[in-house]
Amino acid sequence: MDASSCPQCRTPRTGSFRNCRTCAFDFDTGTAAGPAPSASASPLGSSSALPSQEPSSERLSTSQAPPSAEAPRLPLGWLPALTALVATGLLLLAAGDTAARGGDPGAEVLFWVGLVLIFAPVALRLLSRGATRTERLGLVTVLGFGLYVAKVLYSPTGFTFHDELATLRVVEDIARSGHLFMPSPLVRIYPVYPGLEIVTTALASIGGTSLFVAGILVIGAARLLLAPALFLIFERVGESSLLAGIATAVYMCNPSFLFFDGQYAYESLALPMATLLLAVALRREGATGATRRRLTLVALILIVGIVVTHHMTAFAMLAFLVGWVVVRGLLRWRGATPPPAPIDLAAFTVVAIGTWLALVASGFFAYILPVIEAVVVGVLQFLSGQSAAKIPFASTGQSSAIWQEVVGYASVGLILIALPFGLWQVWRRHRTNPVAVLLGLIAMSYPGTLALRLTQASTETSSRSSEFVFLGVAFVVAVALTRPLPRRRSALTGIRRIPRHVQRVVLVGAGAMMFVGGIIVGWPPYELQPGPYQVAADSRSIDATGIEAALWAGAHLPPSSRLLTDGANGLLMGSYGHQDPVTGLADGYPLANVFFSATLGPLELTALQYDKIAYLVVDHRLATGVPLTGSYFEGDEPGAFQWRIPIALAALTKFDLERTMSWIYDNGTIVIYRYDPVAASATLVVTPARPIKATGRPLPSSPAGGFVAGARVLLYRVVDASGWRGWRQR
Repeated sequence: MDASSCPQCRTPRTGSFRNCRTCAFDFDTGTAAGPAPSASASPLGSSSALPSQEPSSERLSTSQAPPSAEAPRLPLGWLPALTALVATGLLLLAAGDTAARGGDPGAEVLFWVGLVLIFAPVALRLLSRGATRTERLGLVTVLGFGLYVAKVLYSPTGFTFHDELATLRVVEDIARSGHLFMPSPLVRIYPVYPGLEIVTTALASIGGTSLFVAGILVIGAARLLLAPALFLIFERVGESSLLAGIATAVYMCNPSFLFFDGQYAYESLALPMATLLLAVALRREGATGATRRRLTLVALILIVGIVVTHHMTAFAMLAFLVGWVVVRGLLRWRGATPPPAPIDLAAFTVVAIGTWLALVASGFFAYILPVIEAVVVGVLQFLSGQSAAKIPFASTGQSSAIWQEVVGYASVGLILIALPFGLWQVWRRHRTNPVAVLLGLIAMSYPGTLALRLTQASTETSSRSSEFVFLGVAFVVAVALTRPLPRRRSALTGIRRIPRHVQRVVLVGAGAMMFVGGIIVGWPPYELQPGPYQVAADSRSIDATGIEAALWAGAHLPPSSRLLTDGANGLLMGSYGHQDPVTGLADGYPLANVFFSATLGPLELTALQYDKIAYLVVDHRLATGVPLTGSYFEGDEPGAFQWRIPIALAALTKFDLERTMSWIYDNGTIVIYRYDPVAASATLVVTPARPIKATGRPLPSSPAGGFVAGARVLLYRVVDASGWRGWRQR
C-alpha cells in the first residue's frame, strides 16, 4: 500500500493534514478513529475530544473529498433550533428592558439570563466536532446579529448614546442642506468623515424612511456582515472551521461588541468593512488572473470606504497591512517561504489616508493630539505618584455589584491564562504564516490595554482599542482551545481524562463568563439597561423631558444659536434642537462656573458676553444627585470626578431673579432663558479680552502644520506633567 494512503480506509492522503479526510485516521500517531459523528445526535456533538485537527470536510482544501458510505449530514444541523433559542433570549431581554424602564428590580435578572441564553448554546455547538462548516458559519452570523438586536432593544424608538446623537446632528445637516462637511458643535471631527452619513441619507431618501430607521438598517447590515467576515479570516489563517467558529465567538466577548460597536456611529460601519477587507486580502493570496483582479478592485473600494468613514479604523487597517508585509519579510529572512503579502494594498492605503488628510480632514491632528496628550499625561502623573490609580468598577459614581466585579475580574483572568498557551501553539503550528504570527503579536498587547485602565484619562482609550486588540486575542484563545489533547490516559499519572462532553460544558461556562465579564468591564452598570432619568449618566440622562425641550428649541429658536447647558441637554439641543452648545473656557474662565457660582457676578456676565451666549438651558434635576460620569458639563470642569454632594438647587434657580435673563420656556423641569447682553452692559463695563498667548494663533491649515504644532504643545505639557521642567528652562 502506498505510504501516502490511509491504512484504515486506503484514501489518498491530501496535503499535510494530520487526519484522513474520510475516517479521521491520525497519520502522526497511527491512531484509528471511527466515522464522523452525526450532526443530529446532540448539540454537544460526539463524545470524542475537542480535536486539534478537524475532519477534512471542515478544513480548507482545493480538492474534493472522496465519496463516503456514511449517510449525508444535514448542513444546517442545530442551526434552526439554536436560532429559536437566540430569539427566546431576545424576548427575555425585551421583557427585562421594559421592566427596567418602570424601575422593576427584577429586570436585571431577565437581562443577564437573556444574554446567556443567546450566547451559551451557540458557543456549546461551536465547540462540537459534529457541526458542519455551513452550520458554524450560520451560528456565528445569528449570534452576531442577535447581539445587535439586543442593543436595538435598549432604545428602539430613538438614538440615546452620545456618539449616536452627535452623528445625528451631522446626518441632519446633510439631509437639510444637501452639502457635506458642515461644521458640528458636538464633535468637530465627524463632518469630515461622512461615509456613514452619506449611506444613511441615501437610504432614507430612496426608501422614504426616517433617519433613525435608515441608521438602524445601515448598522444592522454592517453587523450582519461582521461575523461572517471574521469567520472567513480565522478560517483562512487557522485552516479550520472549528477554530474559526470558536475565535469568532471569543471576539464577541470584547467589551465594546454589544453596545459601543452596535451604536449608530462611524466606527460601527468602518469596522465590518475593515474585516471584510482583510478577508478579501487573504482570499486574494492564492487567486490568479481575473479572479485576483476582481478581488483587488473590491479591496480598493473597501479601502476608500474605510478612509472616508473612520480615521482610527483606517490607521488600524494600515498598521495591520504594514505589519503583514514586515512579518512576511522577517519570515523570509529566517528561511521560510510564506505567501505574498499585500504590499500593493498597503501602499494604496497610505496614499488614500494621506490624500484625505490633505484635502478634507486637515484638522484631524488638532482633534487627536489632545486625546493622546490626556493619556500620556495621565499615565505620567500616575507613575510619578501625582494621581492615584482609578478604582475599577467604582469610580463612576455608582459601584458594581460584588458578583459583577468577580465575573469581570474572572473574564480578564481567563484570557490572561489562555494567552500563553495559545501563543505557544501559534508558534508551534503557525509560525510560518505571517498573518497568524501578526495576530499573536496583536494579542500580546492585551495586557498593556488593561494597564491603561489604571488612569481616568486613558480608560476610554483602553475600551475603544478592544475591538482591534481582540482580533488577535480571539485567534490565540481559539488556538489554545483546539490544541492537541491526549486521547485516553495521562502519560504521567495514568489518571483517566475528564470526559470530553464535560470538558465542553466547562469551556462553555468559561466562555459565558468571558462574555458577561466583557460587558461588565466595558460598560458602566447604570447604562446596561434603560430606566428612569439619572443625573449625568450618558444615555440614562436622555429622556422624553429633555427631547421635548430640544424639539421646542428647534421649532422656536433661531438655528445654530449659541447656548450654555449641561452635557446631556447639550447633546439633545445640538441634535434634535439643531442649536450650538458651547463648552470650555471664555477668556480663561470656565463656562461651567456660570452654573456653579452662587450669584451671576461680573466674571460670569463677562464670560457670557465674551462667548456670545444667547440662551441658557437649565435642568433642575441636576441638583438631585452627583454626576455618574464624573462631571455635569464637561470632563475638565472644576471639581470633575470629585463630586460627593450634588450641585446646589439655588445655583440653578438664581437666573430667575436676574434682569439679564428672560424666561422663555419651562416644562416643569427644564427652563430656557434668553440672555440679554444690553441689560448686562448697563450694569457691567466689559473690558477687552486678554490676548491668549499659547492658543491665540490661527489653527494650521495643513496636516503637517497641525501635526507639528500639536506635537510641540504635547511635548511641553508632557514635560510639565512629568515634573522635569529643566529642559524647557534651558
